[in-house]
Amino acid sequence: SAGMVCATTLLGMSHNFKTELTLITDPNIPPIKVGESMSPTLLTMMNQILGIIDLKNSCNAFDEMNIMTRVGTRHVWEDNANPNFDVNYDMFSIHFDSAKFITFARNRLKELYPYTEINDTIKCITQDEYTATAHGDSGDYTYDFIIDCRGFPTNEDFDRGDYKFPEFDTVNSLLVFQHQHPYTHPYTDVRLHRNGWQFGINTAHRKAFGYLYNKDITTKDEALQHYLSLNKDVPIVESDVKSLSWRFYSSKKAIDNRVIKMGNKLFFYEPIQGIPLHHYCIFTLIIIDYMAAKHFNIDWEYRVTLNGFLDDWHTYTPEDAVNQYHNVIMDRYFEIVCTNYIGNSMNSDFWNITKKNSMNRLLKFVGFMEFARKVVSHYDNPQIEYPNLYIHPSIIIKQYMEGLQVNFHKIIGRE
Repeated sequence: SAGMVCATTLLGMSHNFKTELTLITDPNIPPIKVGESMSPTLLTMMNQILGIIDLKNSCNAFDEMNIMTRVGTRHVWEDNANPNFDVNYDMFSIHFDSAKFITFARNRLKELYPYTEINDTIKCITQDEYTATAHGDSGDYTYDFIIDCRGFPTNEDFDRGDYKFPEFDTVNSLLVFQHQHPYTHPYTDVRLHRNGWQFGINTAHRKAFGYLYNKDITTKDEALQHYLSLNKDVPIVESDVKSLSWRFYSSKKAIDNRVIKMGNKLFFYEPIQGIPLHHYCIFTLIIIDYMAAKHFNIDWEYRVTLNGFLDDWHTYTPEDAVNQYHNVIMDRYFEIVCTNYIGNSMNSDFWNITKKNSMNRLLKFVGFMEFARKVVSHYDNPQIEYPNLYIHPSIIIKQYMEGLQVNFHKIIGRE
């Protein structure tokens, strides 16, 4: 999905110069059917390019992608440990079948923006000052730029020091079962449980029940037994339950000259709030500017914000500018993850550990503490608007924070 979102954005938004795109796909690697939701912003962008929702194409797209309309997220606590709550979006979005989205997008792009497609397994990527080459089983392919969407980094990538890791993981393991049955609710399910949380993402013909936990706190067997108990009304077949574990990471450099990381090569924390796919789209827009600046040998000059104040003007190479942006945004995304664990909780090892770690991280984040002070100002004087917290607009982050009953007066008192 990451590669197709990137390709769609590249072809649809490169208005100022000609883009020739080759999509190299590995037929032996199926898409991971996790993260099958689009944010309203991402849906708007994909619709603008592909025509997912319009009078001419919508019926076709809805059928081809098994789309289910999504107007928000419903949060339910295990055993009613805390008040349940909803987050309603200001625009609607969708759930979709990731494999079918790829097929749909390919077909639409071929109609609208012709491109080349190659089936091959890429073993490695090399580059010189002017080009990058993908070395595959069937041949070598040289381009001006290569966007690397080959999935999770290898152990060699980690050992080489290409990635950095936050000081802790929240959830880092997943059990998921696809129930082949129609569920028609227009929202994402979130069930907060003693070992983490669970998502429920329904498309037109099935629903994924994804149980997230921390393998360093809860064993896989403990998680499985709790998963089955938590979903006793769902006919889960144990042999069909898929599992996945990971570590939190982000690439130290999003761009290395002619090679650009995307998808799970770029970063992975936890599959929350549709953030990853949303970011791939936004980051691709930045890549378009980067490639143009690189092609025309233009440096970027702009002012950076330091602790809320504008610093002096700085001149950056396009590569340095994008990598600086990338590292700042990766920190912000991790802190967005942490905000989900600083309010209501359960009396369990997972919640006791994760809430403490998340709070300690956010207390050190100048941007979050400024956000907290603005929230307190809003409650003291409702005429002051509730603040944004990137990437969430105020209308969304307010619902999350109030739903989780985060005590910002107490947080400010801990400064």
